[in-house]
Amino acid sequence: MRESDFLDLIESQSARLRRLVQFYAPDASSQADLQQEILYQLWRSRHQFEGRAQASTWLYRVALNTALSFRRGWFRRAKRRGNSPPERLASPPEAEIALERQEQLAALRAAIAQLKPLEQDLVLLYLEDVSYAGMAEITGLSVSHVGVKLNRIKKRLANHLRHV
Repeated sequence: MRESDFLDLIESQSARLRRLVQFYAPDASSQADLQQEILYQLWRSRHQFEGRAQASTWLYRVALNTALSFRRGWFRRAKRRGNSPPERLASPPEAEIALERQEQLAALRAAIAQLKPLEQDLVLLYLEDVSYAGMAEITGLSVSHVGVKLNRIKKRLANHLRHV
């Protein structure tokens, strides 16, 4: 992949990368570190892109693998230091509607946090409007298995949110 193509790809996918970083890193400092690590890994592996998949799929797979490794490392380091993962704090809302939305998002995040890592990945990909075929390519599952897993995940999340 040429440098100009790489830079165009990064620019076109920057919002997706930012959301992935915010999902997998617990605080602003960790988010900055993760973003830098993802960009480094993408740059390092850009010559390995063979064009068999879409460039955006390749980018997301590298970014997701980097985020998963980062998260495992962060929790190991926190455990050694005796720290618990920080709670994500929402900014104080100014209206009741904003408060209700924040509460709904917090409940959804809590429900997603209880899912297995692969299920969390599928939810994030779903929220990014990645096709089932794209999810299958990224996760290594079959397209039909992606559909089955997503349906089960949606039912579990809906059930959890009904009881909150």
